[in-house]
Amino acid sequence: MRFLNQENGQSMKDILLLMTYQEACEIRDDLEKLIVSKKMNDHSHICDVEYTHELTLSIYDKKNLEGYQENIKKLILE
Repeated sequence: MRFLNQENGQSMKDILLLMTYQEACEIRDDLEKLIVSKKMNDHSHICDVEYTHELTLSIYDKKNLEGYQENIKKLILE
């Protein structure tokens, strides 16, 4: 598992995720789609109602990082 602060490009060790019930359901549903598809390196965006906060979900395989930007590859590998 990797966390990236996209504002400053720095990795993070831990996060606290606070969400509404509806947001939790959306995360669950999108994560289920990613899992069922078994398509590595795909992603999903979940936004709050105001579109001011965004969570991006992605399932990766360290053996195949095709499609990721270089900074994301570096984050995964280091």
